[in-house]
Amino acid sequence: MRKTGLQRLFSAIFSAVLLSTGAGAWAQSFPNRPVKMIVPFPPGGGLDAIARELASHMSSGLGQPVVIDNRAGAGGAIGTEATARASADGYTVLMTTDGHAMIPYLQKVTWDPVKDFVPISTAGTYNLVLVAHPSLNVASVADLIRVAKASPGKLSYGSSGVGGAVHIAFEMFKTATGIDLVHVPYKGLGALSTAMLTGEVPVGINGMAATPHIRAGKLRGLGVTGSKRWSVIPDVPTIAEAGVPSFVFEGWIGLLAPAGTPRDVIGALNAEMVKAAAAPEVRQRLSALGFDAVSSTPEQFSGMVAADVGRFGKVIRSLGITAN
Repeated sequence: MRKTGLQRLFSAIFSAVLLSTGAGAWAQSFPNRPVKMIVPFPPGGGLDAIARELASHMSSGLGQPVVIDNRAGAGGAIGTEATARASADGYTVLMTTDGHAMIPYLQKVTWDPVKDFVPISTAGTYNLVLVAHPSLNVASVADLIRVAKASPGKLSYGSSGVGGAVHIAFEMFKTATGIDLVHVPYKGLGALSTAMLTGEVPVGINGMAATPHIRAGKLRGLGVTGSKRWSVIPDVPTIAEAGVPSFVFEGWIGLLAPAGTPRDVIGALNAEMVKAAAAPEVRQRLSALGFDAVSSTPEQFSGMVAADVGRFGKVIRSLGITAN
């Protein structure tokens, strides 16, 4: 049956109303089913523990379960790809680390860390610490720079693995100070700590695993990598304070969604992340794992991701680093 002119007019008006209000009305109903939070690393690790704590708090605010989905493999690339290819409806999100900005330079991936994602909020930041074995007989960042410059290419430094945050951070430190040390990679921060405690490598950048040994005097903390001092070792200055003002390496963990996720949905998820990160029990949990609970606006987080992609990419490309 043919439509009359009046019927066609009503049909056009109805379609226009749907187009103009449909997305907003749909976003207002978000969420009406569980939200899946992909963690691109195995269960039981630090990021997994943090994600579960945050998911529990976000579930209460959203009125729907936030379910953890561990998609481990390829240094985080597999879970990240699964998120990038998910529907852009807010029901699949990614809890990841600053490694998100490094992976595309270390291995071939099918996703772009900026174009394929919408940042929601940071969840926390973390510090690393420049440490030395007492046998090296250095007590400060300045001492280390002096010793290293006196014997270029003679000293070695340890990391938790090729292409990891610790490796990239130390290479950035080398560039900022003009020193030349030989890289010795280990399998994880625990293995690095053991090597440093025995003096197998005299210097390195480590994480929370090194802090009890610094407090016990078994290792010397020379400087923390972040923009402010670390509460677990407050007597150790930042590397910037210690004489290298151009150097800051502050890692992050945060929540992202697939590109194209509606703005209102991003706003709803951001609001719950901000509330979760402010909860005392979440802050305590993150602190115990070496993190400071820090939330952000989507725009702030977007700027952080883009900046890290630029600076990490420059370091990785210049050194020809590839992940093991």
